[in-house]
Amino acid sequence: MPNAKKPASLYARYMAAAKARTAHLAQCAHCTPARTGCRTGEQLLAVFAEVQDRYLAAQKRRP
Repeated sequence: MPNAKKPASLYARYMAAAKARTAHLAQCAHCTPARTGCRTGEQLLAVFAEVQDRYLAAQKRRP
């Protein structure tokens, strides 16, 4: 399987979610860092929060 992609690390997914949310905030007239004002903003925030929670939990488990 030479074309199979390696799954992204949890950190990479966390950073990608942060980048996507930041990019959206820069473009969307309805969203602010403190408040989501559109469906896309809500979805991006939910994904970011979920991945952030998983990443921080993983960091707490590290020795």
